[in-house]
Amino acid sequence: MALPANRVSGDAARVGALTLLGLLALPLTGFLGEGPSGAEIAVAVAGTALFALLSAAVIWRAVPPAHQGRGTLPLAAATAVAAALVGVMGHSWLLAASYYLVTLTLLDQPQRRWMPALVMIVGADVAVCLWVFGAGGQTVLSTAAQIGGFGLLVAGGYRIIQLSKEIKVAQAHAELAAVAEERLRIARDLHDILGQRLTEVVLKAELATRVVHEDLERATRELAELAEVARGALGDVRATVSDFRPITLSGELAAARTLMRSAGIELTVTLPDDPLPEVLDGLAAHAVREGVTNVLRHSTGRRCTITVTSGDQVVVTVRDDGRAVHPDHAGGGLRGLAERLEPVGGRLSAGPADGGFQMRVEVPGGSH
Repeated sequence: MALPANRVSGDAARVGALTLLGLLALPLTGFLGEGPSGAEIAVAVAGTALFALLSAAVIWRAVPPAHQGRGTLPLAAATAVAAALVGVMGHSWLLAASYYLVTLTLLDQPQRRWMPALVMIVGADVAVCLWVFGAGGQTVLSTAAQIGGFGLLVAGGYRIIQLSKEIKVAQAHAELAAVAEERLRIARDLHDILGQRLTEVVLKAELATRVVHEDLERATRELAELAEVARGALGDVRATVSDFRPITLSGELAAARTLMRSAGIELTVTLPDDPLPEVLDGLAAHAVREGVTNVLRHSTGRRCTITVTSGDQVVVTVRDDGRAVHPDHAGGGLRGLAERLEPVGGRLSAGPADGGFQMRVEVPGGSH
């Protein structure tokens, strides 16, 4: 059975870190070459082995996830063992043990504790050099520089690893957000397209049904137009999922005239003298589409006016003289339109007006 990827990477990290404990053989070998007594050899070998086991416990608990303080107890025990061995194995052990303790401390402890821990380790090394070994100033400074520099280097490496993980997480969240946004766009566009197109199909089918016995030629024409509308809807759906479907104010107004005529609704359109910028034209087109769809689906009126004005802001108003409240006045179509307007600071209002129903969209003129 395959292991999860994070489990495999975690085990690999542990194994890689544990192999570094083999470097503890270097200070032990150097100490044995100095000709110690049998008792000193036993203490050195046993102490080094115990230090390695405690270090392994810290690594096993801290990898992964690192920097969580999960190995604090074995880390403290390893520090005590390292301090006890200093009097037996001397300065070379002090340096080697300090390298390991710095690495293990920064690996186990959260970032906010790194600098205090590093200062404590360097301070302890300086104290040992001065009061245990009676070392001179050059040795003390060299020890402090080596341990401090090594600690800063390890801290930088850990921070780079953390940033890399954070970047990957952020990228994963961004990808999920992009997928969700694309799904929302497709759902919104499909609602807009199918809402209007299917309304047109229903109107033409009903009209053809009413006139088929009285005017066969007109019924045939309406059915032919119905088939054309259905083909157009299919093309729009395909283009929407590919994000290639253009939408313009002129196109939506032309479709609105055809739809209103088929529904027997008198349409009056008022436009500004100058064409709108592309972005504003698209937003106005979406507003007209939603307003016309709501009139066709929910209004019982016989007259509809579409007014578009421009200036400091572009205002699109769709008003009918039907019943005062539409069932869909808070439905998905208007919510989708409001979502389109939000990024550019646009506003949408819809509700009863003068015995009918009005939808009003306002977009700042500088949105383009």
